Amino acid sequence: MKAPYVMLYGFSFFCVKFAVYAVLLWMPMYLREDFMWENQHIANAMSVYEIGAAIGTVVLCMLSDRNDGSRRSPTALTSIGVAFIISLSFWIFYDKFP
Repeated sequence: MKAPYVMLYGFSFFCVKFAVYAVLLWMPMYLREDFMWENQHIANAMSVYEIGAAIGTVVLCMLSDRNDGSRRSPTALTSIGVAFIISLSFWIFYDKFP
């Protein structure tokens, strides 16, 4: 294989898509049963999730293309680090959310 990282990126993409689908399918039930959210609030939260994913994808693509065109890994690593920090903040401040 000429590009050795293709399999690694493909597997990573599969895992990310699996995680996204798991969140999209289970999050409404979780919000309804554990937090007693109404359906309208759940729909709003899931819409914000989708809009953020669409905007984030476009922004990361633009940043990746602006960065050295042959090296996209630094942009991907930075976005993973930011996502980790956001997830960690949700875990730390879990009891303060509705």
